[in-house]
Amino acid sequence: ARIEVAKRLKRAKELGDLSENAAYFEAKDAQSLNEARIGELEELLKTAIIIAGGKGTRLEERTEDLPKPLIPINEKPILERIIEWLVKSGVERVVIGVAYKKDMVKNYFGDGSDFGIDIKYTEHNENGGTEDAFKTAILQSKIEDENFYAMNGDQITDLSLEDFEEH
Repeated sequence: ARIEVAKRLKRAKELGDLSENAAYFEAKDAQSLNEARIGELEELLKTAIIIAGGKGTRLEERTEDLPKPLIPINEKPILERIIEWLVKSGVERVVIGVAYKKDMVKNYFGDGSDFGIDIKYTEHNENGGTEDAFKTAILQSKIEDENFYAMNGDQITDLSLEDFEEH
């Protein structure tokens, strides 16, 4: 039932019917409706964009030789911890927006295969700010996902993405 309702939702969107209720109209009960919505999220939220290109001026003594995303916390870079968390949460693709000391980040993570995830890189101007970095990452990566996670490469969290998706 979940797959069939998700197909109907996709078809309704293709036909330009943006009414949320129209896409789920034929769901037979509330459980099918909920399962369809969760199924749609499972399909959609497989990509994350991480902006990891800032110079880290407040940490200048630590970032003179190392980009902020590679600063170790308990002997592991911040960005590696974020990527591990995303993999654990079911994310399959990551776009990392890089600028300051970008080659160090690219060399450390490569294509992501060593970390169990597909990694692509985009490059932005480190003076452009967060908004510019996200816009550049979205345009350069040509991601087709309608929804994705967007995050900074210097923030560690233990937020449950599964719980987040359900609400």
